[in-house]
Amino acid sequence: MTLLEGDIFRIFLWKNEEDEQKKSVVLKQGGLGTFDLRRENDSLFLSGNSERSLRIDLKPFSWDWDGVRGGIKLFQDERTGQGLVMVLEEGSGRRYYGLGERVGRLNKKGRIWTNWNTDPKRGVRLNTDPLYQSHPFLIGVEEKRAFGLYLDESWETRFDLAASSGGRSKIATCGPTFDLYLIPGPSIKEVVRRFTTLSGKAPLPPLWAFGYHQCRWGYKSEKFVGRVVQQFRKYQIPLESIWLDIDYMRGYRVFSFDERKFPDPKRMIKRMRDQNIRTVVIVDPGVKFDKRWPVFKEGLEKEAFLKKMNGEIYVGKVWPGNTVFPDFSRDDVRKWWGEKHRFYLKNGVAGIWNDMNEPTSFSGPENSVPFDTLHSSGTTHAKLHNLYGYYMNQACFEALKRARPRTRPFILTRSGFSGVQKFAWVWTGDNRSDWKHLSMSIPMLLNLGLSGVPFVGADIGGFGGDCDGELFARWMWLGAFYPFMRNHSSTGTIRQEPWCFGRKILRIARDAIRFRYRLLPYLYTVAEEACRTGIPVLRPLCLEYPDDEKCAEIEDEFLLGNDLLVAPALKKNQKWRRVYLPEGQWEDFWSGSRYLGQKSIRVDTPLESIPLFLRAGAAVPLTEASLNTKRAVWKPLIWRVSLAERVTGRVYEDEGEGFKKGRVRKIRGSFRKGTLKLTQGKSGTTGKVFVLIGSGKRYPLGGRSLVLRIREKKI
Repeated sequence: MTLLEGDIFRIFLWKNEEDEQKKSVVLKQGGLGTFDLRRENDSLFLSGNSERSLRIDLKPFSWDWDGVRGGIKLFQDERTGQGLVMVLEEGSGRRYYGLGERVGRLNKKGRIWTNWNTDPKRGVRLNTDPLYQSHPFLIGVEEKRAFGLYLDESWETRFDLAASSGGRSKIATCGPTFDLYLIPGPSIKEVVRRFTTLSGKAPLPPLWAFGYHQCRWGYKSEKFVGRVVQQFRKYQIPLESIWLDIDYMRGYRVFSFDERKFPDPKRMIKRMRDQNIRTVVIVDPGVKFDKRWPVFKEGLEKEAFLKKMNGEIYVGKVWPGNTVFPDFSRDDVRKWWGEKHRFYLKNGVAGIWNDMNEPTSFSGPENSVPFDTLHSSGTTHAKLHNLYGYYMNQACFEALKRARPRTRPFILTRSGFSGVQKFAWVWTGDNRSDWKHLSMSIPMLLNLGLSGVPFVGADIGGFGGDCDGELFARWMWLGAFYPFMRNHSSTGTIRQEPWCFGRKILRIARDAIRFRYRLLPYLYTVAEEACRTGIPVLRPLCLEYPDDEKCAEIEDEFLLGNDLLVAPALKKNQKWRRVYLPEGQWEDFWSGSRYLGQKSIRVDTPLESIPLFLRAGAAVPLTEASLNTKRAVWKPLIWRVSLAERVTGRVYEDEGEGFKKGRVRKIRGSFRKGTLKLTQGKSGTTGKVFVLIGSGKRYPLGGRSLVLRIREKKI
């Protein structure tokens, strides 16, 4: 038992002496806090600086952490022959959040959730579990007090959240140790802040990552890619990058281009880059078993691949056919793999998309590598499976930093583990062109954010199945508020570029993308806050309004940062919807109408826009739409102000690339008796600055201050 900085208690149990010195792969090994320890009979009492204290009862072993009670005992998993399980006592009113990307409701109570990184054979369905990532981090909320539980175990773990034990929850690991961190609140926000201090915060990405990305499994040649880019320019649609799926490879060999379909990739990529359009390529961990292929031969010489129990190389089946898998748990293999990315960089590739890194093996059990496959240390895959994608992303991130020390790496990953945000962004995998998948994306992304992963998105329009114009329009508007905005679809489905559904839908999609680019100053500012504090970009209402019971279960609306509330239409033929507004006053972003909070209102949901509300007193930084991002120094800068007695706003600016420290500009003011007074900070600006009230006229903010007489609208 130890007490860490931030009054986080660690309870570590082990069965074997060799496990006593277990080190965390994921967590920062921070300093120890000071605590008092006393013993009474068979009980230990630990207390730190916070109100919470920890009581340990030794016979039988159990613990009580200021009302959160649990007991831990042994059990035998049928596959590993070992295991430990913790039983949590709880009241009926407790809610649970977190656990990373999960289907279903925002509140995860009432189901059994498994942490075992899995590429589901049928793609993501409404009840699919497990999925591509494992995040054994749970937030509990009871009587408006929040706490966090992090189980630092890479073995398969299961969280039975009052689904089968009548008022009790059980958390089990299939390994020989149980390494539990008790993270205090009292708010959800404070739990997330403390957890990301442990697991690491995301680095600030390049500005271009927040633009609009276009992808399809089926961009099968240079000419095809060129035609897609031409259409974007023809219709004046903003475009940040083109993504190449496995079509670009020669026989699906990683670190290759098919010379027949992509005869001059460097020229193709440069031609796009000259138009400020970047290129991102997919990278799978599987290496084709081909004795003539240099990547395979090098890995063979380094003994870099996973092996079977008899010492032979494990050979699975993936896109290239017979496939072998690097052992990313080894430092030297990660460095070797990372250096192979120079092949892409010398061709001008801007970002890497790590896929199939659960790892997927079509011929293996559960669509993956067998449990008893050996890593170089002699450790079985049962222990390291969930860390495979984490290690692969680490290899890629460190390599990109070595190769381009002045450039911020951009990596997207399908698989990962707690702490993956230090290396990569995350998308939710193979969703479908379906209304339920549209709505399900919201709680999935919100819980990823609460689990420490702020930069997330879902495939806009759906990956599998055929999209239609109405669904695509709704998804484009919702996607304009995802941290990661990418349109992606599968081969064999109808194409879903913005112009594929007729002129009306093209116009709506273009408007949504352009609004995304108008929103970039605010989005980039919220992103910088997420990197600094760990608080996510997308936020459930219960994060900002923990005392409002009505916010606890809301999963069809969300906050972008603290100032914008988004309430998308999520049903076919939906003409209106109810929107719950939390405390304070809120302003319809489009009409300027004002509403009192803590009530539900009816709003229309035209296909051409999305219900969007601005918190009263907020000054949100915007700019004008452009075809690409350039620098995060906004010209013009437009403060969209919602009137209140006190007005505040901030914008973070930098070069949008590199590691030079940026600056924060603030605006403050007041609105009393029909007079708005605004003052901006001393840092000033090199461009024009405007103030926008409601949907009306812009007022230039000359010098550092502005005074306006404004007729108040009725609420």
